[in-house]
Amino acid sequence: MFRNGTPHDYVLDKFAFYVEKVKVKTAYKVNFISVDEDVQQENFHLLNPGKVIYATDTLYLNPKDRNKIELALPKDFYLPSTKKMFVWVQLLGYYDEKGNSIVPEKYDDLTKIKFQLSNKTDYYSRMSDGGQTQPDGIHPLTDFIVNMNVMLNHDYLAQFFITPPKSALVAPPMVLYAHKPDSKPMNVVKKID
Repeated sequence: MFRNGTPHDYVLDKFAFYVEKVKVKTAYKVNFISVDEDVQQENFHLLNPGKVIYATDTLYLNPKDRNKIELALPKDFYLPSTKKMFVWVQLLGYYDEKGNSIVPEKYDDLTKIKFQLSNKTDYYSRMSDGGQTQPDGIHPLTDFIVNMNVMLNHDYLAQFFITPPKSALVAPPMVLYAHKPDSKPMNVVKKID
């Protein structure tokens, strides 16, 4: 989740995230959605997904891609000063060399986003209730965004009466590049009597 945290709206230029080595052609898209304020429920921090602000077309990672993946964002894409935005990298599928949809047989062949240690408890993840589905019987009925590190802290305290090890508190390194919009010069016209 990204917060502006300044009194100014910022223009977003590009988005970057990191992946481990890609072994199979991977289709994905990146969704930028608005989120409602934090909701405390049973010691968890939840965000309710809002409207899609922007979503990329289908993009691809190819074998041997690794590390930093950068995406240019459209012009005039702003992060308002008072808003929060959740960025979600959505896996769409895997493809073989001929372009056929496949499911990799080995876990190691799946494309994975890198994670890093986090000293903050601000890593939110999109989740759904797998037990409930929409009328089509496929898509989950309940969709929510939960703060994973707060949930992990709660689970450790409730079950083991200790705090989790620091190595368990992680977040994906995702970066939004932005700049403050240029102020337009004002044309002052002096009135002549």
